Amino acid sequence: MVSVNGGSKGAARNLKAEYLWLDRFEEIILWFDNDEFGQTALETCVKMVKVRVANAPAGIKDAKIRLNLKRPGDIMT
Repeated sequence: MVSVNGGSKGAARNLKAEYLWLDRFEEIILWFDNDEFGQTALETCVKMVKVRVANAPAGIKDAKIRLNLKRPGDIMT
């Protein structure tokens, strides 16, 4: 698991810069925040590389909130 530098605004730039490194993996799963900025970045990034997309349940903005709710298993699911 890695995080992109600069958050959702820098995600596309990061994917492009690290394409050769990312291309080594069999599977890439993107999980952006469930807000306007995250979803806009996701739309751009899925066009750049072959990925799977993780989605947070409705009302959950990001993985940290899920962990704070003491439901880390939901992240793996």
